[in-house]
Amino acid sequence: MVNNLKYKTIVRDVKHPRVEYKTGSLVVIIPKGYTKEKELVARHRNWIEKKRTSISSAMKTVKNKKLDVPKEKQQLQEFVQTRTEEYCKHLKTKINKVYFRKMRTKWGSCSHSNNLTLNSLLAYLPEHLIEYVVFHEIAHTKEMKHASNFWDIIERKFEDHQKREMELFGYWFLIQKELRGTLA
Repeated sequence: MVNNLKYKTIVRDVKHPRVEYKTGSLVVIIPKGYTKEKELVARHRNWIEKKRTSISSAMKTVKNKKLDVPKEKQQLQEFVQTRTEEYCKHLKTKINKVYFRKMRTKWGSCSHSNNLTLNSLLAYLPEHLIEYVVFHEIAHTKEMKHASNFWDIIERKFEDHQKREMELFGYWFLIQKELRGTLA
């Protein structure tokens, strides 16, 4: 603990030390033999506080919510396929394949060859957020980076995208909290 900051230290075979918030808890990852852990945490204090505030705000968006009963794999795939076809028409683009797998840090990704990989944990989300994630990833076929053009595409379909982003962030931590120990 440094200046009332609680964190877990993990010693790994890594080159560079880092500070991260992946499951709602502060984790300090350091190389073997690293002795400046407290200085590392102190140096990242502003980032840590900003991230903590952001997580706290996100958690408030899901405070009284429960995870949906997970959709069956086929049900999720059919729902996503329908939305993918709809959104591809809307954006005048094509998706090659859609894959589902557990992802440790994100809801989805879009490759340069227009393949979508979606986190199988989407099964726990309400449909309006699944729709948003699918559209978000398909929008990357038009603009790969999260630049202003990308957000213009998103905003034309989802004017409330900032609210949905915050809600997704909250659900991420809710899922981590409720499923801790059951995730690979």
